[in-house]
Amino acid sequence: MAKKDSSFQAKVAKTAAGADAFAKKCPKCGDPIHPVQLVVSERTAKGSWKYNERYVGACKCTSKEIYG
Repeated sequence: MAKKDSSFQAKVAKTAAGADAFAKKCPKCGDPIHPVQLVVSERTAKGSWKYNERYVGACKCTSKEIYG
């Protein structure tokens, strides 16, 4: 029976390659789209602060729009 490749580096490389294989690809740049949590602070009518949280897909071409 052959010995399996059980080093930590081999396991990390295998999972990293598999994660990008199933990720959605951006139609513009072709990079995988990763979900990022975007938190926006807004003032309410009463004057208190409210934090809106939402998940946005980020890739290489949309990073400037998301991160500022």
